[in-house]
Amino acid sequence: HSTIYLRQSIFFPSIPYPNPPLNRTPAPAMGVLEGTANGVGWGLGAMYKPSKHWKIGFNFRDKINMKYTGAVKFYRIPTNPDFTPLFPRTRAGGDIVLPRVYTLGVAYMAGKWSLEVDATRQEWSVFDTLTMNFWPNQGQVRDKVVPNHWKDISKYKLGFEYRLSDKWSYGLGYFYDESPVPDQFAGPILPDSNRNGFTGGLNWQGK
Repeated sequence: HSTIYLRQSIFFPSIPYPNPPLNRTPAPAMGVLEGTANGVGWGLGAMYKPSKHWKIGFNFRDKINMKYTGAVKFYRIPTNPDFTPLFPRTRAGGDIVLPRVYTLGVAYMAGKWSLEVDATRQEWSVFDTLTMNFWPNQGQVRDKVVPNHWKDISKYKLGFEYRLSDKWSYGLGYFYDESPVPDQFAGPILPDSNRNGFTGGLNWQGK
């Protein structure tokens, strides 16, 4: 289950006024789409333990097609002159495909400490375009196709854990996350740059 919230500014041309002879530009308006979607997918996972020190795991999740639908509302549409007929309240829908994900992990455990390395591949190239359909399709509210041309990316993770006692342990981690968004198609839907992250945690385990 997923929700979507998209907001876009609407700009208007200058309007001539004969008395006095000046031009006036209306303040920008705003269009808002709020929608929901439900998608069904499948996945599988497997783990192999060749020895008491080593574990190897694999996880796969297939792509999921999310079909969003929701209401579109417009705010601050000028009424002098009246632009409201160009922006009727309507409904909209569009598809966003979530990518296939492959993850391979290897862990080594010895005594009180363990080390794990993961590699993930995400096929974001399925998100080639974003198509928005409107009902009714009239005025300035028209069907739109937005090119995305996202690319497949990889993620890498490294984690370390040390057990201080039967109840206490701490962990440290690092990840590198590639961005699927080409520079020329950068937008607000997902982060548009590669990321380096560092993590840390303290764990207590009771009965």
